[in-house]
Amino acid sequence: MLVSLFPAASASAEKLDLSSQLVHIEKRYGLSVRYTIGQGFFPGEWLDAPISARATAIPGNEIKRTVSLITGALRLYPDTVVKNSLRAVHLSGGLEFYGLNFGATSTDDCIYLCNAGTANGYTDQYILRAFHHEFAHILYARHAFPLSEWSACNPAGFAYLGANDGGIEAIRKGADSLVGEERLYRMGFLAEYAMSSPEEDFCVYSEMVFGAGEEFAGIVNGHDAVKRKYVIWRRYYLSIDPAFIRAVTVKKPR
Repeated sequence: MLVSLFPAASASAEKLDLSSQLVHIEKRYGLSVRYTIGQGFFPGEWLDAPISARATAIPGNEIKRTVSLITGALRLYPDTVVKNSLRAVHLSGGLEFYGLNFGATSTDDCIYLCNAGTANGYTDQYILRAFHHEFAHILYARHAFPLSEWSACNPAGFAYLGANDGGIEAIRKGADSLVGEERLYRMGFLAEYAMSSPEEDFCVYSEMVFGAGEEFAGIVNGHDAVKRKYVIWRRYYLSIDPAFIRAVTVKKPR
């Protein structure tokens, strides 16, 4: 069963060649990066209905950019966290599950990322946010999350769209925007998609703090509802490994 699904995109950290970057990632983290579609790309059970997983190849000219972004993103995590939690990253140009297009997903130890080019919406920030979002799902499944405390931050009477399958339902219903707005910030949500489930809510915080830090700093410092969740989010990451301290600390915007 899919751990998570990240909405598809709408419309370099390392100055090393591709092979050097892949060797570096393998040696430092024990992590493999795959960019060829074929046998073993997906778990076997994903190939059958209702998941019916499909993937297209990542454009050749996008592989190095994507690997460079992953190299930079991994630096925000303690090495031991990566080694103990993440086995592989699989790259594609497109992902399809349940007959719908998605931008990323994950299993309990593998992240799937799409990149069909900047012109198709796969900017550096989109890819980085997708990576951090999916890694958050993996950590959420491995480390007990303070769900009651988190949910208590929501407005009175609020109910998430679903539980484990809330993200899928949000995408099916078109309630999957990753764009923030003032109305949502006042309620403690960073995007419409965050309202699909507690786990997706948490993961959108992760993608924003790690992948859009300056933007998030402006939001958190201007909205008490966001700040309350951020405090819980930060404490959770530090409980996983205190070495997260620099990566999870948001500075006030200039």
